[in-house]
Amino acid sequence: MRFSTKPSKSHKVFENVCLFLLRRHSATPHLQLYANDGDAQDGVDIFDPLVTDPHRAAQCELHERDKAVQSAELRAEVRKARR
Repeated sequence: MRFSTKPSKSHKVFENVCLFLLRRHSATPHLQLYANDGDAQDGVDIFDPLVTDPHRAAQCELHERDKAVQSAELRAEVRKARR
């Protein structure tokens, strides 16, 4: 999915925008934020509490507007989430 919006400077605001968009786009209103600030998230920001096998989750990464996400970063986040 690609969206264009005014950039957020707050990671928490960005996570809430992602949560809203995923709930709406996937027609899954029960998606939830995974952890509170300071908690270990293990690569997960949003999860579906009703689906346990397989788990469904999302990672929200706030980057600078024109900075590409590196494939090594994506692989590292997937490894963390699989734990």
